Amino acid sequence: MRSRIVAAVLAVVLAVGGTLALVAYVRGADARALAGTRTVDVLVATQTIPPGTPAKALVGMVAVKQLPQLAALPDRVTTLDQLSGQVALVDILPGEQLVPARFADPATAREQGQGAIPEGMQEVTIQLEPRRALGGDVAPGDTVGVFMSFTPPVKDYETHLKFQKVRVTRVQGAVAPAAERAEGAEASTPGPAPTEAFLVSLAVDVPMAERIVYAAEHGTIWLSKEPLGANEAGSSVVNSGSVYK
Repeated sequence: MRSRIVAAVLAVVLAVGGTLALVAYVRGADARALAGTRTVDVLVATQTIPPGTPAKALVGMVAVKQLPQLAALPDRVTTLDQLSGQVALVDILPGEQLVPARFADPATAREQGQGAIPEGMQEVTIQLEPRRALGGDVAPGDTVGVFMSFTPPVKDYETHLKFQKVRVTRVQGAVAPAAERAEGAEASTPGPAPTEAFLVSLAVDVPMAERIVYAAEHGTIWLSKEPLGANEAGSSVVNSGSVYK
């Protein structure tokens, strides 16, 4: 019995020792593979970086990694300071190296976003007064909530947040130009409000397009700025009987 216990203990010790030896060998193999190879530091994404993410928010989303120089992109980003004041233009996937071409200043990013319609969707344009669209502070790439209101005889007095997180694809008309914003202000800082109606285009599917056009023809539409992280809970049809509930 005693000899069996000793044998079992020896087996466990040998197994643990073998595992540690294997780990040491693998680590040594990595080191040997890089031995004599010049390595450089690169910044790689550790999680998906969505379009519009500012460089100052990348801390915790990227990490420094050593790669053989031949595997490193020649125009790689080595510090976040190189991207100061810029935002991501496209999705950057985990493991991808950061390069300057995938970033731009917010104004350029907004311009590049104009007319970008997600695959399988279409674009519909509505005319809105500034007071119904955030005082005119709407830009391509924003996501908005679409409220619809109706009055008799079309329907009882009702308002409803019908669509949420709808992508703005284009803005035309009397919108205050970005140049009028104070120097150094964030892209979200409101500029002078336009005084005339302007056109806002939205990326929608067919059922959404039909309902938005109907509301534009027979009711009124309001937009809210609704970022992707906004809470969608609690929406309901509001009328004179429920507005105070």
